[in-house]
Parts: sequence; structure tokens; C-alpha cells
Amino acid sequence: LTEMHSEPDRVDFVVLGIGVNINMDVSTLPGELRTRATSIKEENGGAVSRTAFTQALYSCLEKWYKLYFDKGFEAVREAWRGFFTGEGRPVRVRTIDRVVEGICMGLDRDGALLVRTRSGAVERVVSGDLTTGPGL
Repeated sequence: LTEMHSEPDRVDFVVLGIGVNINMDVSTLPGELRTRATSIKEENGGAVSRTAFTQALYSCLEKWYKLYFDKGFEAVREAWRGFFTGEGRPVRVRTIDRVVEGICMGLDRDGALLVRTRSGAVERVVSGDLTTGPGL
């Protein structure tokens, strides 16, 4: 989740936010979300300390921020490729005004998602809700 304030020639600031289901029981979710959402508790097999999780999260964010600051986005993008398993797989992205479907081609040098559509064109997507998985 991001919010940005910019001028035509510059970005003034970007606020980054995330949501993490830490100790939630999946059974409390609405039925349609139970197969798509989870929590750290569900995946870990037990409750976790919110404080420990937050400390670890901030430590990781700081590490990646320092890498970006020292070596630029390309270093972060290359590291991300080692974690990302969706390249070459079907994706659907719902943007404000359209839906882009196709095969994920990774990220470009600016961090936009690249999607090869059925027509063969590669679309650059800078924001939207991403869905992956079977049936796309």
C-alpha cells in the first residue's frame, strides 16, 4: 500500500504501508478469503510475538533500504529475483481502469511489473491488485 505526493518533475515523498495477519485464525475470515489468506500463526503452527515480528520486519526493511541507498534499485531488483517464484507464471492485475492478464516477465529497471499479454505485447504495470495461481 503506497501513497505518494509528487510534482510534475519530482517525487516529494512516498509513504509505504503493509498489512500482516500475525496471530489471526483463518477460520474467522469470510468464506471466500479462507483459501486466499493466511496468517503467520497459521503458517508457523502457533502464535508469534508481535514485538519480535515487528523488530525483525524493521531490521529487514533497514537492510534493504541501505542496499538501495548504497547500490541503487538494480541491486535490490536482482536480490528480489532470487526470492520471487512468479516469473514465467500466469498473473492477473486489476488496476484502477483495466485488467491486465498474461505471463509475468519480472520487474523492469524502475520496479514496474512486466506482463506479456496474449497478444504478445509486454505491458508495464506500476500499480494494481495482483492475483497469481492456477486458473488464470
